[in-house]
Amino acid sequence: MATTFLQMFEIMLSNMDEIQPNGTISGDTTDEYEQKALRIATQVQNELMMESDLYSTHKITRNNIKPLIGEFDMKQHDTEDITYETTEVANAYYFEVDGPCTVYIEDYDGVWNTLVTEVIPSTVTSMTSYKGLLTPTVGATKTRIRFSGDYYYNYKNYALFSEKFADTDRIPDYKQWVKYEMPADFKSVDKITNVEYPVGYENNVDYKWEGYKNLYLHYEFFGTSRITYRPVPIPLTINTQELQVDDITATTVMPDMVGARILASENPDLANLYLDLSAEGKQNMLKKAPVASETVTDVY
Repeated sequence: MATTFLQMFEIMLSNMDEIQPNGTISGDTTDEYEQKALRIATQVQNELMMESDLYSTHKITRNNIKPLIGEFDMKQHDTEDITYETTEVANAYYFEVDGPCTVYIEDYDGVWNTLVTEVIPSTVTSMTSYKGLLTPTVGATKTRIRFSGDYYYNYKNYALFSEKFADTDRIPDYKQWVKYEMPADFKSVDKITNVEYPVGYENNVDYKWEGYKNLYLHYEFFGTSRITYRPVPIPLTINTQELQVDDITATTVMPDMVGARILASENPDLANLYLDLSAEGKQNMLKKAPVASETVTDVY
């Protein structure tokens, strides 16, 4: 259970001998300390999180869906229709085009029936994705996607899926690299671990970064990717708020560091004592954890 600011503050007051004999906090003497401590604790927590190995974890689980037909490579359409046909009935589609055209999704029950007609306007000048659900014709045995139109354009990442999806948003983006945005408190990545069930842990995830916080995983990735990252600390505004540092740091190092800064002008000698105690605590906090286990190969 994470330590709250109030719990840390009460430890600090105990160290300063500001707790009443009955164990309660006297508002008359500590209200000023609390307002100062909230602001100082935010600063102290930021410093501790930058100096130490305090990380957060974000998980991305993928169970990639293999389409009935699909291809990532970019292809060209000139004037003749280009058709890709399945041997089963599809229930969803996805494709990307970069220019005005018409794309048909059709199924076959003795004749070809048009299920969807996507008319791409002339305002489309770069790769734009389209996807949707299909309601197959009763008795249909196969489905096709047909790229048509009177002009030259490029298309890629086309796919027809047999799976039934609850809504359009659940249809996967059939791209070679799938984008995942990191959490709001993401600051910088430490490492990415690939968890392949039931094999175990691996560290060879195929990924790439783009911009500040967008992670791209390959579409074929299967399993859970565990991203360990340095978080951006959340400012402390209320006394019931949980601290982001670990419980030991929150109950040993932080009370001394916050107390030292509060007492810097009021009681310099006591403030220096707290500084010494916090410096010792920080050294213990900064000790590196044991490295992960790895297989050692006997070459002899």
